[in-house]
Amino acid sequence: MPPITDGGSDSGKSRPSWLTVLGRILLPVGLLAIALLGAAPNLAKAATGSQNSSQNTPQGNGWGAGGPNGKIAPDLWAALGSGNVPKARWAANTSHGLYVQVVITATSPDPMLQNVRSTVLAVGGSVYYMYQSVPAILAVLPGSAVSQVAGLGEVDAIVPNRVAYRTASYLQQTTGASSAPQVKTGVSYDGTSIGIAILDSGIDACHAAFGASLQGKSSKISDPDLFGHGTHVASIAAGRAIAGEPDTTGLAPNAKLYDVRVLDGTGVGQVSDVLAGIDWVLYHGKDYGIRIANLSLSADSTGSYLTDPLCRAVRALTAAGITVVVAAGNYGLNAAGAEQYGAISSPGNDPSVITVGSANGHGSTLRADDTVNRFSSRGPTRGEWIDAAGVVHVDNLLKPDLVAPGNAIVGAMANGGTPPNALIASYPWLELSGFTPLANGRLMQLTGTSIAAPAVSGTVALMLQANPGLTPPLIKAILQYTAQPITGASLVQQGAGLLNVEGAVRLARSLRTDIGPAIIAGTIHPGDNLLAPGRALATPGSSIQGVYAPWSGFIVAGGLHLLSSPTLFLQYQGFYDPRLVWVGDGAQSISFGYWPNDTHVRNVVVSNTLAGTVVTPGVLMLDAMAGTSDYRAGTGIFSTTSSLSTQSQGLVLSEGVVLSEGLILSKGLILSEGLVLSEGLVLSEGLVLSEGLVLSEGLILSEGLILSESLVQSQGLVLSE
Repeated sequence: MPPITDGGSDSGKSRPSWLTVLGRILLPVGLLAIALLGAAPNLAKAATGSQNSSQNTPQGNGWGAGGPNGKIAPDLWAALGSGNVPKARWAANTSHGLYVQVVITATSPDPMLQNVRSTVLAVGGSVYYMYQSVPAILAVLPGSAVSQVAGLGEVDAIVPNRVAYRTASYLQQTTGASSAPQVKTGVSYDGTSIGIAILDSGIDACHAAFGASLQGKSSKISDPDLFGHGTHVASIAAGRAIAGEPDTTGLAPNAKLYDVRVLDGTGVGQVSDVLAGIDWVLYHGKDYGIRIANLSLSADSTGSYLTDPLCRAVRALTAAGITVVVAAGNYGLNAAGAEQYGAISSPGNDPSVITVGSANGHGSTLRADDTVNRFSSRGPTRGEWIDAAGVVHVDNLLKPDLVAPGNAIVGAMANGGTPPNALIASYPWLELSGFTPLANGRLMQLTGTSIAAPAVSGTVALMLQANPGLTPPLIKAILQYTAQPITGASLVQQGAGLLNVEGAVRLARSLRTDIGPAIIAGTIHPGDNLLAPGRALATPGSSIQGVYAPWSGFIVAGGLHLLSSPTLFLQYQGFYDPRLVWVGDGAQSISFGYWPNDTHVRNVVVSNTLAGTVVTPGVLMLDAMAGTSDYRAGTGIFSTTSSLSTQSQGLVLSEGVVLSEGLILSKGLILSEGLVLSEGLVLSEGLVLSEGLVLSEGLILSEGLILSESLVQSQGLVLSE
């Protein structure tokens, strides 16, 4: 498979090459081609889609207060208003004034977005790319024309083509193979036949950890992973043991890996690159049996999930039946070293994806002493949108969904030459020593939410091998219900708890294997039996390393609701349909347009839906039990997961309050008047990952490589999102 690459670099380096591309695009022949054909085809040859209007979609609004109806992202709006060219790859001064490279998302019945494209050309801009996973185009505009394009009724948002970063920012110094924690499945499944797309910096196909598991043409690429991040991530999900070396077997060693390169040799890409990679997965998913997409990367998350381009694209993947696993981000601490909430990065802030935080095993395979890494991003999500009346709304969705081992995890080291990769060139101590590795079998260890995410992706592969009929929302529910709460950590620190592979696979095996196909065929309805013939529901609780591991016994659904009860898995729930986007008191449905006489996706269509029965009677809703969100009191979103788990199980045993009507379209658990902004609480107003790595409230990520949870090297390279 040809890699999806970007030749970009950080802001302190040479000027971006897209200016040269812009000059070529603006040639008369190029303009004629764009006018006739729309945009350059992507790897999947597909165009983007249309989207019907929706009550749950902001009408003519976007990020903060910028431009017509707030459609222009604040950093772009600030650049346009100041007249100064920002030190960013998406802006440049030319002899004709300021030009900006932007992603324009729209809501239009026209899948080709002809009016938007024509307007871009008419104001002196160019259309560079058209997407299929989200109704959007990548364009270059004169700075003076951005507001005019934003004034189009069908335009939802205009955002700069920001940088997307890998999320392996925090690296712990190597102490030796014998003390490095290793993730093991404890079950007989190995991910056979399940495809995992790794959207990252590439995969070194020649590494001994992959064997024949890497699919496509990546083995023919001369520089498969110059940075070294993607190779390590892939090995956590599906790497194999290497004879004579420390056992670093991934979670699903026989799964099929697909290398979708969206980050460059420095671990950096742009939103447009990631969107193109998502397009490729959406187009080829059925061709190659791709059931999982792993995105161990992050981008700006100040915008609402409703309009954020990456969020809209991953929702399309989910609706197509592909489970999307995303790193939560490594922004749990602000620049002053204080814990901060609300710094979940995009697209981890989307309700449809599985957002994974990082847990620290403290060098032991036993789970009793595990904690949530301090750097792991906390929820809730803080993206904003503005309604037609100018009122700002904050998403405040519950994230992360769960945590997984992400501290000093050993995996494959990309070995493309001398030095083997950029990470090792800067930090040679990351390479594992104490043994004699094969030339193509060298190992390294990394820490971060980006390393925790592939552990979940590998687990999902095992679940799908055990039960291929699972849908992405059902998979997320199983992972959360079986997760083990970490003592003392709250909902917005750990979600439902620590990944439990044994429990997740065992519960998956309890269920019928035709759920996904039955949803597509319309033959399964809320309340229908979910159990497989002859099977009973898996007994809660697991034995891991000979120690009892309790299950959380609850899930987060609808972005804001806490649900419990075995009924969740005894009966089909309406929100298990991956085409349904249910958040709070609103719902949308996603469908697809296809190429003529073809089964490949051409465009995405989003419409309102009344949702029907989202949750069946007999399910317990724990929102009221959690209480008002008060940081000081430890209630609401700040409740500890273990306390909610204990109380929910008590409610089940006593047959407490249930959903008698079956339909939930209420607001759910939110930040209300009870939120106490004191007692040390630092609440982010959205994560900004633009040039300079600006965090919330203007805080700048300090220079330095965090080597452990207590040691900071002051004069190193920033290895963050």
